[in-house]
Amino acid sequence: MNYWIISTDKILETNRNKLLDGCSAKYADNVSILYTRDGRFEADQLYSTTDDGFIVSDGVILNLSELKSKYNTHNLAGVIRCAEEQLGESFFSEFVGPFSGARVKNGIITVWCNQTGDAPVFYYDGDFFSASDDFNLIVRQLKLHGIEYSIDENAALAVMTFGYQIDGSTMISEIKRLEPGKYIRGENGRSEIKQYHRFSFDELDISFDEAVNEIDKGFRTALKRCFDKDIEYGYAHMADMSAGLDTRMVNWVARDMGYGEIYNFHYSQSGSDEHRYAEAVSLRLGNDFMAMPLDNVKFIYDIDKLISMNYGLTIYCGITGGERMLSCVEFERFGLEHTGQLENLTSYGNTDAHVPPITTDLRYTDTVNYKVPEEVLARYENNEEFSYYTRGFLGTLSTHLIRRHYTYAVAPFIDRDFFELCARIPLRYRQNRKLYWAWVNRFYPEAAAMHSSRDPDRSPKSYYKYKLKRMAYSAYKKVLCGIGLSKTAQNPNGMNPFDYWYDTIPELREFVYEYYSDAISLLSDYPETLNCVKILIDSPKAMDKMLALTVLGAAKAYFGVEE
Repeated sequence: MNYWIISTDKILETNRNKLLDGCSAKYADNVSILYTRDGRFEADQLYSTTDDGFIVSDGVILNLSELKSKYNTHNLAGVIRCAEEQLGESFFSEFVGPFSGARVKNGIITVWCNQTGDAPVFYYDGDFFSASDDFNLIVRQLKLHGIEYSIDENAALAVMTFGYQIDGSTMISEIKRLEPGKYIRGENGRSEIKQYHRFSFDELDISFDEAVNEIDKGFRTALKRCFDKDIEYGYAHMADMSAGLDTRMVNWVARDMGYGEIYNFHYSQSGSDEHRYAEAVSLRLGNDFMAMPLDNVKFIYDIDKLISMNYGLTIYCGITGGERMLSCVEFERFGLEHTGQLENLTSYGNTDAHVPPITTDLRYTDTVNYKVPEEVLARYENNEEFSYYTRGFLGTLSTHLIRRHYTYAVAPFIDRDFFELCARIPLRYRQNRKLYWAWVNRFYPEAAAMHSSRDPDRSPKSYYKYKLKRMAYSAYKKVLCGIGLSKTAQNPNGMNPFDYWYDTIPELREFVYEYYSDAISLLSDYPETLNCVKILIDSPKAMDKMLALTVLGAAKAYFGVEE
């Protein structure tokens, strides 16, 4: 991972290695930037001094070749120079992919994240201004100054209800996150948050048949951007594979477009449908299938490591075995991680602007009820827009914050242009996966014919048959448990059966209560957060306990005694 921090703080000049060991630095107009580079995808990045300041453009720009052709230039520096002449300070609005950066020009500071927010930027605007792609660097900077900071109780409550933040809050009140599609402009000691991109949900005048065709064209274009980037740098392709349709379609279309040497990575409960369906598709495509069983739930014990990587912004175990698998990968061979994240061919909710945009299906739990502030709701016209910008970008894509410590995670579904297309297709086409299945059936019928975890959604009849089967199995398990022939009534047949694991692994139960006992005193000055953590720990639901541990882990990381 590349690390960078930009600041008006003089301490960066005199104590830079205390903040970021082994870093390089640039200075201009009383502003400093420190950075380190990992040597990957360097042609997509720029760390350069200019005549009027300096610029840091970090990450991967999936449409860089298109922009070089548009501006008739040979490198990113040329693209930025031309785009800046045409678009001014928001030149980065043309970029597609996981990118972030900072620019100092004639004393004006500009800092940006990408349109979907999975290339995050954090900032502190107090005694000085700082912004970084790493939350921990700003925390370290505050500590070097002896600046006190506090737990944001609303942020803690949001995590314990939704499993993620619903705005730019973090677990530390004094540090904020730049929200998707926004940038900061600072001049003369004053800063302003500005929006450079907002996805539109205004419906297109398009027929269903036209929509299916446009989806296929758009998806293939977005996928090409992702997979061509690996080829550009000479990397083999690594792609997630689950039992669902989303990763399946990424892999299937990639093979259909002629991309070879694809290695599939999978993690789930061994023997589950999730594992069997994923393996079957991978083998059918001729991909290498690498699977990690989650039966020992070691990833749940990795709380301190995972919190340091996602900063307590979301439920820490949401990535399940993803981080452990990535830690075993030889990235000298592999490029981007191709995921199926945030499939958007369906709808997250009702698009009627008069319907309140918050619904209980957005929550991880109803055990703790966090009331979303009215000022947050007022930013969105309808439930779907709210859902994508919160649960989608800040929730679902939060695992990218962990993945980026190894490589950049990309997906055709979150390509800026493809996402915009899908968001504007009429809701009536997208509901109940009507559009999704029409696309798969028309263009990739063999992919549609294979079993997936989404099979029950194909028709009301099959859905209710599936529900009855699940209910019967649940009743059967309860009977076995009641007569002592089974340790638990929970179903192990799933990718991440947390309740099953909690019921059947004594060491996991011991870990939860030991961690709780060791860290709960850190919340003594925050009674509302403390009370909610206790409620979740006492809940019979395993996921409630994981939400509580997330808040405790963040408290331990940022408010505990340093070892």
